[in-house]
Amino acid sequence: MPDDPKDSLLIKQEVIKSIIQSSAVATFVIDANHKVVYWNKACEELTGVKAEEIVNTSNHWKAFYDYNRPCLVDLVVNGNSQNISFFYNVSAKSELIEGLHAEGWYSNLGGKNRYIIFDAVPVCDESGNKIAAIETLQDITLVKTAEKALRISEQKFRDLVETITDWVWEIDKDLVYVYVSPKVRDLLGYEPNEVLGKSPFDFMPESATQDNRETLKDKYNKRVPISRFENIKRHKDGHLLVIETNAVLIVDEKGLFKGYRGVSRDITERKRAEEELKKAYNQLKLYQSQLIQSEKMDVVGRLASGVAHEVKNPLAIILQGIDYLFQQIPKDQENIFLILDCMNDAVQRADNIIKGLLDFSSISELNMQPEDLNAVIDDVLLLIKNPINKHHIKIQRAFAEDNPRVNLDKNKIQQVLVNLCMNAIEAMPDNGQITLRTYRMNIADEAGDTPDGTDHPDKSVVVVEIEDTGPGITDDIFSQILDPFFTTKRDKGGTGLGLTIVKSIIEMHGGKIKFENRKEQSGLRVTLMFSV
Repeated sequence: MPDDPKDSLLIKQEVIKSIIQSSAVATFVIDANHKVVYWNKACEELTGVKAEEIVNTSNHWKAFYDYNRPCLVDLVVNGNSQNISFFYNVSAKSELIEGLHAEGWYSNLGGKNRYIIFDAVPVCDESGNKIAAIETLQDITLVKTAEKALRISEQKFRDLVETITDWVWEIDKDLVYVYVSPKVRDLLGYEPNEVLGKSPFDFMPESATQDNRETLKDKYNKRVPISRFENIKRHKDGHLLVIETNAVLIVDEKGLFKGYRGVSRDITERKRAEEELKKAYNQLKLYQSQLIQSEKMDVVGRLASGVAHEVKNPLAIILQGIDYLFQQIPKDQENIFLILDCMNDAVQRADNIIKGLLDFSSISELNMQPEDLNAVIDDVLLLIKNPINKHHIKIQRAFAEDNPRVNLDKNKIQQVLVNLCMNAIEAMPDNGQITLRTYRMNIADEAGDTPDGTDHPDKSVVVVEIEDTGPGITDDIFSQILDPFFTTKRDKGGTGLGLTIVKSIIEMHGGKIKFENRKEQSGLRVTLMFSV
C-alpha cells in the first residue's frame, strides 16, 4: 500500500474511473463547475457521442437536446430540484438518497428513438460539500414499446368488448364472475359491479337452475370448452331470457385450470322465431296432409258415385245365380260346391266394398242434434255386446258427468264408435280391455290441437278416448292407416274403407281424430275431439 496520501488518492481515482468506464450502465460525471469528468463507453454507445468530444466541456446537453438547457446532473449540482418538472414531463425526487429521477422519449438519441430513465445523485466530500454529480442512463425502449403495444392491444380489446352486442365475461375456477363487460346492462339490466362476485346460477330461475347447473358442472369437471350452451337467465326486471353461451378454458403458464372466458347473447327472439317457424311448418304439413287426403277422398267419392251403383246390380245378379246353382246342383258334387263357395265369398267381399263406397258417398248429409256423448257410447256398447262377450273383453268406463251436449249426427257417430271399438276388439287377444274416456277440455293456444287445426286459445271441446291393450300400430304403416283401401285385415274381409269413412264423418262434424300408440303400456289410443 502506498504511504503517500497523494498516491493513495490517485489510486482511488483510478479505481473509480475504472469502475465507471467498465460499467454496463451508461454513466457520466460532472464536477461542481458543470464540466464533464467521466463519459463511459456505455454512454458513448447509447448517445453516439465520443468521450473526447464531451470530457472537460459543459456540452453534455448536446447529446440529448438541440439547445443549451440543464441536464438532470446540472439540477443536482445547483440544488435546483424544484425546477425539475419544468424540464422533464416525468420526474421525481429520489426517496432513498438525495437525488433526482426523470424519464422520457428522445427522438434522436444515438440515431434512434429511445425511452431513457435518468437518475442523478450528488457526490460530496468529507465535509458534505458537493464536488460533483453522477448521472446514469437506462434504455428501456423495448419495455416501453411493449407496454405501448400492450396498451393499444388492451384498448382494442376493450373497444371491441364494449361495442359488440354480446356480453363478455370471465369466471374463476369457483364459477364466480371476475370480469363483466358493460353489455350486461343491455342483456340483463344489471350494472357490471352488481354481477361481479356472483355466480351464473344467481341469475337463473329456480326452475332452470338445476338442469343448467348440472350441465355446466359436467363441463367444468371435464375441463372442456362450452359451446352453444342454451340456458335461462332472469332479467333484473323479472322477465326470462334464453341465453346462448360459448366459452374457452383459462389456464395458467403451468396449464392449471383457472376458469372460463366467454360470451353470452340473448337468443330469446331467435328461439321464439324458431318456434313460430316450426309451428308454421307443422301447420303447413297439416294443410298439405289434409289436401292430399282431400284429393284421395275426392277420388274415392267420384268412384263411389260413378261406379258403386253400376257394380252393385251385376253383383246382386251374380249372387242370385250362385244361390240358384246351390239349389240345382246335386249334393254329391263336392268340387262344384267348393267352387261356388269361393265364388260366393269373392262376390260378398266385392259387395262389402260397394257398401263401403255407398256409405262413403252418403256421409255428406248429416242430421245434427244436441246429443249426450256418454249416452251415445253406452248405446254403442249395447250394439257390440256379442263380440265383447265372445272375446271376453273388459270394458272400462271413465265418463265425465259434466260434459255439455254436442251437436252431432247420432247414427254417424255410432258408426264411427262401432268401427273403432271393433278394430280394438279384433286387434287384441281374448281377455283384453277397452277403456272409454270422456272429458271436457279447453284447447291451449297451439296449432293443430283444435279440431279444425287452427288457433283457438279459448275454445272448449269434448274429448272421447278409446284405448285398447293390443299391440298398437307399427311405425311403417302409421302414415297409411287412413288411406282408402289400405287394410291389414284383407284375409278377414277388410275393405280398407272403415277408417277412411270414420275420418270423413269426424271431419264433417268439424271434429278431429288422432291415433297414437300408448306410452305407458302396449296398445292404441284413439282420440276424438268435438267442438262445444
